[in-house]
Amino acid sequence: MSGKEKLLVGILIFIVLFAALKLSDEPAKPLTPEQITEQKRQDSLQAEYNRQKENLRTIRYLVKSHIKKNLKDPDSFDEIQHEEFEVTNKTKKLYYQASIKYRAKNSFGGYNVEKWCFNFDKNLQNTKVFECE
Repeated sequence: MSGKEKLLVGILIFIVLFAALKLSDEPAKPLTPEQITEQKRQDSLQAEYNRQKENLRTIRYLVKSHIKKNLKDPDSFDEIQHEEFEVTNKTKKLYYQASIKYRAKNSFGGYNVEKWCFNFDKNLQNTKVFECE
């Protein structure tokens, strides 16, 4: 390809990109009332999803902190499995549940594997801790 051909191709590409950008600058058409209602509904669902995701992340942190705080050797903590979820049949003291299976050193230097479950209320306050299977 000669220098002139390269220049023409470059100019053509520039014109196409410029036209595409100009088309995207067109003002958006006003939304209908139904579209506005649907957009608000979608925004509300997204906000609830984000809140739920953050709550479950917080629960994971709280559970791991509780376990490590009660170990003889917190540095030996090795997470095997962890689950947290919102309970379907909620009560005042049971809104979220979490379980964690982990390995850690005991007082004799050996390793134990344990699984503990946690209940949390709506405000992420721990309401019950128990050994589970």
